[in-house]
Amino acid sequence: MKLIMGGKENKELSAVILKLPLFPEWILRAIKLWEDNSHVPPDHSISAFTLQLLGLISKNEITFIELLKHDIYNRLIQVLQVRNIYSLPTIKLGFIKLLTSLVAHKSGLEWLVKTSYWENILSISLQNQTIYIIKDGHFFISSFLEAMLCNEELCSRIWKTIVMPLLSKSFDQFRNPENLFEVCDEQIEKSLGPTIHLINDVLKYFFDKSLEYDNMHIKKLNNILLHSEMIESVRSYLYIARNENLTITLGKIGILLLYFSLVKKSDKGILKVDIEKEFMEPMFSLLGIMVETSKVACVTTCLYFILDHWYKLSLKLNVKYQIEKGHFKFEDQFMVHLLMPSFVFCQAACDNIVQWNDLKEEFTLKLFTKLSEISVRWGYKWRDIFQPTDVLNELGPKTIYYILQLKPFLSRDSGVMAFQSLLYLLKHINKVLEINMEYVHLFSKCECNLKILLEALREIITYFNISWNDTLESLCVFQTSVQFSKYSTWPSKIVIADLNLIQVAIKNYLSPDLTLLIDKQYNGEVMLLGSILHTKLHDPEWAVRDSALEVISAIAEASCIEFQSFQKVIVDNDLCNLVLNMSLLDGESFVRASAIKCLNNLVQIDLFWKNHLKDQDIIVKMILLLKQETEGIVRAQAVTLLTTIYRYHDLEPSVQKQIYISMNSAVMDDLHWEVRLNALDFWNERVEQKLKDQGMVDKEFPECTFSPESKKIVKLTVPEIKKRIMRVLDDLSKNACLTILKHSIWDDCDLQVSKKGSEISKHLVDLIQKYNIVVDISLEEESPLSNDSCYSSVMYASPSPSTQNGDDVIDQIMSVSDTYLLKDVYNPGNVCNSNIGVTDVSYRHIVTASEFINLTKKNIGSVSKAKETWVNSLDSFSSLLNDMLENYERSDTNAMDCY
Repeated sequence: MKLIMGGKENKELSAVILKLPLFPEWILRAIKLWEDNSHVPPDHSISAFTLQLLGLISKNEITFIELLKHDIYNRLIQVLQVRNIYSLPTIKLGFIKLLTSLVAHKSGLEWLVKTSYWENILSISLQNQTIYIIKDGHFFISSFLEAMLCNEELCSRIWKTIVMPLLSKSFDQFRNPENLFEVCDEQIEKSLGPTIHLINDVLKYFFDKSLEYDNMHIKKLNNILLHSEMIESVRSYLYIARNENLTITLGKIGILLLYFSLVKKSDKGILKVDIEKEFMEPMFSLLGIMVETSKVACVTTCLYFILDHWYKLSLKLNVKYQIEKGHFKFEDQFMVHLLMPSFVFCQAACDNIVQWNDLKEEFTLKLFTKLSEISVRWGYKWRDIFQPTDVLNELGPKTIYYILQLKPFLSRDSGVMAFQSLLYLLKHINKVLEINMEYVHLFSKCECNLKILLEALREIITYFNISWNDTLESLCVFQTSVQFSKYSTWPSKIVIADLNLIQVAIKNYLSPDLTLLIDKQYNGEVMLLGSILHTKLHDPEWAVRDSALEVISAIAEASCIEFQSFQKVIVDNDLCNLVLNMSLLDGESFVRASAIKCLNNLVQIDLFWKNHLKDQDIIVKMILLLKQETEGIVRAQAVTLLTTIYRYHDLEPSVQKQIYISMNSAVMDDLHWEVRLNALDFWNERVEQKLKDQGMVDKEFPECTFSPESKKIVKLTVPEIKKRIMRVLDDLSKNACLTILKHSIWDDCDLQVSKKGSEISKHLVDLIQKYNIVVDISLEEESPLSNDSCYSSVMYASPSPSTQNGDDVIDQIMSVSDTYLLKDVYNPGNVCNSNIGVTDVSYRHIVTASEFINLTKKNIGSVSKAKETWVNSLDSFSSLLNDMLENYERSDTNAMDCY
């Protein structure tokens, strides 16, 4: 009910409900009752509910004015003692929500100014009782300040009230009495922490508002911010603060104030053009204070904060600042410094045992050419404060994480720069391990760092679609990632991340000269990869096996045409047989599904099919798997594999018949929707192939075609086309394809399957209607959505003698309590009775071509649309209410049952 009244479910319904006179009347009676019994305070949950309900109905200005005539608001605040410092947090939160709702209209704002209740909210917000009070209290202060920007005098008074503790506090009160040179950090946090967090949230709120280009209130706010006093105070506290969270918040305040300093005072435009003196120098000065006090983690967070807000600002306002007469880009001045920890990772771990090569030195010099003079000077200070433990344990992963967070905003050049930096880091790690393998143990301790490094490379490559055209370093991704994976002692998370990177590298960065390889000329990394994958397929961690299978799939896909040398790698390491065994025997269903998906790529290559898979009875094994496998995701992949085998290889008629029967059963009997959907894809291909065999080209019959029967070119007249279409329908009927289509459209309960069946049938229906194909058979009209039709086309085998009489079964169910029924349902040890009747395909009624033609007289598309409408209405509020009312009237409904 709270969601409905709050408008989250249905705004129109919420607006109608909140206008009902029921709620104001109830609130009036409640207040009168509490006033008459003032010695018995209402329950806190009722009090909080009343405050929030009053807030919801007060969003309507007319309702607010009517309630104000009865002095409802002051009376309720008084009777509930909301402003009492000892009030419960739920009541204070209700009070905040009530006043927040009044900010939405002019009458509410006037009343808030008149009563000065906003000062109570400010006081409550600074008490730091709960995160909900802090969040909603800060939002009220921000939205109230925004709404009152037209009154500059009042806004100035509100802002000064907020920031006064930060501007007026003397540092002496934070000094340790026993040591005047030591500052008590806990005292700063206790005294100024709430104020600092409030200022940060208010500035962040207005920064987001500034992204609305036509919002000129931002200039009025800029007039009251006290820039110089605030920035000077922030600088002073940055020197003495030691708490990391407090330092970061102070840094964010300083950064936001500097962004607001870019706002023009004139009416034309919003932001200033020249920012070097007024923005860049103060910004690096703030960062310099953090560097001087060795707050490394705070610096990285602030660098990310600067870039994040800059990209948002530049995207919304379409500004591009350049430094020093256009030689340097704004974002480069901070992006390079955010990447810097990646350059010192190996040095921090290995004491410079590997010197930089010429290419990396050249890349580093290239980065420095992107930096302005002030940025370079600060960069040397930033580099010199790195500590090995900081880089390995915290700084490295955090900076890479920040780069990933910035990924949607980065320009292509910045994305390539990040990719190059991370790739050089990975190459540097490989160089270290080549010199001394003992460092594997050391790097393994930095599992988080290496994992996010590998994942970041993969994500950046995928997101920016980086190619050799962007950077030549991309050609090294495959070799570098394979070399990294050859060490067998890496933790499983690192192995998975590296295998995923190898998969991306195979698809994007295989060196062109690999296409020229012959049997006697091997590429070291390619051959090494085969043995690595063979090992990883035996890994005890299922996720490692799954990732290795994905790499083999990528190899098979690449070896199909472009890189046929990879076929030798798969054959030499016996990967085909190993993958087949895993598809049948692996203990994890996800791995079995991935193995079958991998086989789907392998069977497309003649070398693998003829020499390794065909003789393994893979078709028989997949058909058997469809009957015995319990996991739907595995059966779905098995159906896709059989479809691929049928598409790419010539099969004997007896084998084709087995596949037809299995696909028939998959559509009609399988309970997993994806299995049925994939099986319908198989039948869709059969329909298309049958039509092509009869001369159809691009879904149209040409004027003439070659006839295999007469071995002549024949003209396709309308009677000839009708004859060919009927031939297709007869063939499809013999294979039970028409039966399957009828079942999927009318008898299947799954919407996606019904849609798929309709799409496949539509092509046949269009041809039947286009060429006016009719038969003299009139079938009894059926209701498309009839529940009885779900069984009309399926006949079951006779039940075995052990099957119980229906009346006995009902009596047994009635005599057992609900508890034991549930116990039987959820007992994982239950074994199905082997004597239960099994569906036999041969007993099904086969839909003939004539019957299918008559079925086309019905609107097949409307069937799936009707089902879709029904499914969409299931979760609606009206459907829920109807079900509740219907069950309420029924005498046989158990009130204890959950709906």
